[in-house]
Amino acid sequence: MKSKKLLSFLLSASIAFGMIPGCANSDEINAPVAPTESALASYEEMTNDKLAQYYSYLESLPRENIEEVLDTPEEYTNLEVSKATYDNLKDKKVDINDPKVQQELENVVVYAAYPMGLSDDEYEQTVGTLQSTLSEMQNAYYLYYPLAVGTHLCTCDEEHSLNEFDKVVCPTVLTALETVFEPSSIEDTLDDMFASDEAYLRIKEAMAKTGLGIDVYLNELENLYVLSLNPTDIYDMKLWLELFGHLDATLTEEESLYETYIDLATHIHNLLYPNDSMELPEDLILLRD
Repeated sequence: MKSKKLLSFLLSASIAFGMIPGCANSDEINAPVAPTESALASYEEMTNDKLAQYYSYLESLPRENIEEVLDTPEEYTNLEVSKATYDNLKDKKVDINDPKVQQELENVVVYAAYPMGLSDDEYEQTVGTLQSTLSEMQNAYYLYYPLAVGTHLCTCDEEHSLNEFDKVVCPTVLTALETVFEPSSIEDTLDDMFASDEAYLRIKEAMAKTGLGIDVYLNELENLYVLSLNPTDIYDMKLWLELFGHLDATLTEEESLYETYIDLATHIHNLLYPNDSMELPEDLILLRD
């Protein structure tokens, strides 16, 4: 179960790695690039000065189809997810004002701020009540995050911002996090998850030789994933190297970039962008002449 708990924090930490400059040319080959939503801006519409007013506001909203929202939260706004999870607690006879529930909502904000892994016991201790309202395949840190952020913003007077993982942080959150866990880097987390993955180990070997950071290779893996959504032939060598140059350098002349790295690229994309996860069709091909 530990791998599931590790995954939970990747699900709740939606990192936004910038595409390399070469991806500015992706429009030339009709490659879609999804816009990034400002998390703080999306919460402003649903927060109030006081916690009671915030919950009263959620009460006043039209009721969402809870099951549909919990199954496909990426299709709904933060406010709609907040409303659905608020109503889900009510339906499950869980008092949101209970100190234990309030603490678990704060845990969601704190622990979701950075990728990390928890044991089963730690997971149960931090969000056990919230998780009990969901199915085994659903994740409390992911689904309850919008509601938890709204709760936090209503009770915390600190200045808030977004960290590199597009998560809400403030001095209170960072201090609390430091007392319970030293945040792992995204590289440490991926090292743990893909310790036996041949493609990932190839990248780690290349990093040791080149001295480049993981972000360089993650950008190129994301380029590969995005461009593979549409069957694409790239004949411009300069563009190819701008998009995949460092990954390409790890291949022999006989090896295919797509065959070598598409599974890893898809897995990592789905982990880092849970609201945009996808399984690639088996017949997609990315070629370089």
